[in-house]
Amino acid sequence: MLDHTFPLCNYSTLFWIHHLQGSEFHLQRAYKEERPEASHAAWSELLAALNQFLAQKNALMAWIEASYVFKTPPQSIALQGWSDWAKQRMNSNVPGEEETRKIYADSLCLASQLERIQVEWGAQLMKSPCIIWDEVTDFTSSRLLKANNVQVDSLSVDTLTSAETSSQYLSKISEATPDGRHVGVLSIWPSKSVKVLNGHL
Repeated sequence: MLDHTFPLCNYSTLFWIHHLQGSEFHLQRAYKEERPEASHAAWSELLAALNQFLAQKNALMAWIEASYVFKTPPQSIALQGWSDWAKQRMNSNVPGEEETRKIYADSLCLASQLERIQVEWGAQLMKSPCIIWDEVTDFTSSRLLKANNVQVDSLSVDTLTSAETSSQYLSKISEATPDGRHVGVLSIWPSKSVKVLNGHL
């Protein structure tokens, strides 16, 4: 249904980071051909578009939701790789250094948040992508994503540091009340012995 209504939605959702990575080749070629003005203009235009996207919290969340609708988590590693490359290779060649530094920082922040969301919520998002708008952002704060006005009360510390506990949770269950005012999340953290046993099954 989504593909029928918006024919390019699937492609643009899943591959825009891939095209962002492609900018490396084109910009490096422009520098080698000694066309600094053209390369600066193209790079500035690219950064402006990326900055506009990163500044729209609802758009970012809609993109994350669409990614899971299409059963493909956002490419956090690819985005992080491009951001690291851009910061190292291009920062000294583009005017407005302060503004460009912010764009690099925002893209790295987004990559980090996408990875965290996939680790902590990936299984649930695959089943119900719409939870990005409530449970996920209620319990995974980010300056780039729209925050809900909720108070989170936890019965345990954020990070489990026991030497006997696995570094990854076994299962996470979330449920919202009908009025949407309360969300409960239960995480099950197995012992390391269970993790080792599963690795041999």
